[in-house]
Amino acid sequence: SPLTEYCKNHGIMVKRVNNYRYLLVLNREFEEPLEAKIPLKGSWHIYEVSKEDGSQRLVETGEQISVKLAAGDAVLLRVQPACEEPFLASYQLEA
Repeated sequence: SPLTEYCKNHGIMVKRVNNYRYLLVLNREFEEPLEAKIPLKGSWHIYEVSKEDGSQRLVETGEQISVKLAAGDAVLLRVQPACEEPFLASYQLEA
C-alpha cells in the first residue's frame, strides 16, 4: 500500500482493481473545507479520476498528495509507482 499510518486514519480508502491502485480521499467534515498534504510511502504518479466521465489526468508526481476539498466532498485518485512510465488507464463499461 502506498499509504503511511497518517493516511490510514484520515478518511482515505484504498482499493486495487485490475492491477490499478485507487485512493478515495474524503473530507469527513461537512461544514469546513479540507486542504491537506498527504504523505505517501515512496514516490508515485498521482492521477485524478473525473467524476463526470471517469477520464484521468496526471496531477502530480512525488511523495505526497495535495488535496483541496469542499465540505463533505471526495476525490478519486489512481496512483502508480513513479519508477514506471506514466500512462492513462481506460475503462469499458458494460450494460
